[in-house]
Amino acid sequence: MKKSLATAAIFLLALTGCANTDDAKDPEPKPEAATEQTEPEETQVHKLEITEVADKQEVTILPEGFKINMPAGWVPAKPKNAKTLLHMVDLQNGNVILIHEVGGSDLAVDPDEYLDTLNSNGNIGAGRQASYLGKLEIDGEEARKYAVTGGGVITHIYSVVHGAYVYEIAVNTVTDEAMSELVPYVESLTF
Repeated sequence: MKKSLATAAIFLLALTGCANTDDAKDPEPKPEAATEQTEPEETQVHKLEITEVADKQEVTILPEGFKINMPAGWVPAKPKNAKTLLHMVDLQNGNVILIHEVGGSDLAVDPDEYLDTLNSNGNIGAGRQASYLGKLEIDGEEARKYAVTGGGVITHIYSVVHGAYVYEIAVNTVTDEAMSELVPYVESLTF
């Protein structure tokens, strides 16, 4: 179980750009429109319905029906895995928000074990350190919030159990100010 959690955490960090920031800066942008959908691919089982509303986008992840608000102007990036429900990128600043299905709820672990997994064996890269920031609620579900800092990149990871699955929501930025601006979008997630 610990190996599965470590694999999921490392995969999530790689997707958000902690391991390679080139992915965050070079997604495949979609044409801007009032409503758009990503093209289904062999590995992609999720579709996005995006509606522009004032200074934000309302994104619905199908078939799950999860909804999240995103900043205006962000674009979907090509998911690298069928378990990636959402991979949105701010092309102007390189910020990333990602939602990933880790697996069954039996993969949920206590914060100390999660931190041990992240911080051991160089899982998060040289000069980076993970810390536990505490609990909060996302759509009535308890979420645990972690930070990974160092190396000029700031990542917040929210781990939440919903139904029979563990999901991780990750935000990747390079400034504390950008992180502060993006937290309300993460917390807008509804299941």
